[in-house]
Amino acid sequence: MDRELEGAALEFCLPLKTHTLSYNFTITPKFTLGQQWCKVQGQVDGKTFLRGNCGAKNFEPCDPLGKEIYGTKAWKDQLEILINGVEELRKKLLDFQLENHTSREPLTVEVRMSCQREANRHTNGSWQFGFHGQVFLVFDSENRNWTLAHPGARQMKEKWENNTDVTMFFHNILIGDCKTLLTDFLTHWEKLLQPTERSTKGPGTAQPKARATRSICCSLTLFLPCFILLAI
Repeated sequence: MDRELEGAALEFCLPLKTHTLSYNFTITPKFTLGQQWCKVQGQVDGKTFLRGNCGAKNFEPCDPLGKEIYGTKAWKDQLEILINGVEELRKKLLDFQLENHTSREPLTVEVRMSCQREANRHTNGSWQFGFHGQVFLVFDSENRNWTLAHPGARQMKEKWENNTDVTMFFHNILIGDCKTLLTDFLTHWEKLLQPTERSTKGPGTAQPKARATRSICCSLTLFLPCFILLAI
């Protein structure tokens, strides 16, 4: 189906609302041999559907959404984007420095990539870069601007915002790969919503309560930090 028609059909089936696809990474750009240098957790509208060790190229589906798309073209496209994209991201982070950071341990950078599709189908996105749960630097796809969230990343902001290749790398992933994946995932998610949205019950029939279940693989074993969305 043409992507425009697919999007229109999706709008008809799903309630008009904003949908968000995000990936949380913890990346150690300068790692030692045998060290786990990258972990990732994927979410759609706050629902975790993927977790994995991107360095080892090992990814697992989580909960109904992840299991619904596992093995599909959308899932395979996602893995290709993650594998190729995270390696390029690691290279970009090799010279990531924080002022006054004196630890001899390799710097581990916390990265959040997210794209948001609004009810009018307009898509925007952002990258957040942090350390120890503190956001330092934010990139916005709308205006291609870098925002300093902590003075410790001032040098990195100046370096990246003056590098067109770096800026376009982050921008193109948000408006290209992330946008496409979000559209594909929502198409599959609509199938999961159909029984709830379209179910009917007769008079006097008790509606059973849905039992909340969570996949073991989506527990808090990743220990990913919570990022605070910044008002820019």
